[in-house]
Amino acid sequence: MQDALGVEYPGIILAASNVYSAPSNDTFTTVVAHEVGHQWWYNVVGNNVLQDPWLDEGLTTYTSMLYDEVDQGQPGYQALPAIINKNMPLIWKRIRMT
Repeated sequence: MQDALGVEYPGIILAASNVYSAPSNDTFTTVVAHEVGHQWWYNVVGNNVLQDPWLDEGLTTYTSMLYDEVDQGQPGYQALPAIINKNMPLIWKRIRMT
């Protein structure tokens, strides 16, 4: 998998090998929570992820941050924005490709 920490398809999620190789770290938990969140919002909202990615990503990011806060406390809540900022060049590259 190139240019992504995780990716989701209906009914399945994938994590990049560098994320999966250390499942005890916070990045693994955050990525899995985020990708599982996509599964939820696909069914509830049913939006077009290519036409309106802001809706899908916004809801998923918010709920995965809530999960991280329950799982890891306040530092967990702050982990996802840090991961996003660190990987922003890859994220923008992926957005431009769609």
